[in-house]
Amino acid sequence: MFDVVIGKGVLHHITKYPGTAEELLRIMKPGARAIFLENLGNGPVWRAIRRLTMGTTNFGDINLSNDYLKDWAKPFSKCKIRGFHVLFMAKRFFFIREEKENSPIRKGHRFSSVPWFFTRMMLTAAYLVDEILFNYTPLGNYLGGMCLVFLRK
Repeated sequence: MFDVVIGKGVLHHITKYPGTAEELLRIMKPGARAIFLENLGNGPVWRAIRRLTMGTTNFGDINLSNDYLKDWAKPFSKCKIRGFHVLFMAKRFFFIREEKENSPIRKGHRFSSVPWFFTRMMLTAAYLVDEILFNYTPLGNYLGGMCLVFLRK
């Protein structure tokens, strides 16, 4: 029996199988918590950014949404989903991350003419706007690119 269960990128693989929520509940102690970090595919902003920067809208087996996760988590006494990464996902436009067969991952700045401090300022501003969006507006969870799923037995 566990007091805390933590997972990263797990739910979009396992929620398609019947009984996974109940099995998670079974291994948790009374009052235990579970926290998962997951990719969302809720809104048009996230799908467009994913399509432009990665060439795909699918991430894993299930394209998760808030409604889907809430439905899956019905057996739990509490489920809270906190989305993030709308504007902050713009970082994908500023940085290069290429993976090629038989070569190391190439990381770097996409626009060499833009000063590093300016890029850092823009990313910080995007992060702060995301925080405000998700903590104070109902659109936040719909538009988010990722989410934290908090569950309580």
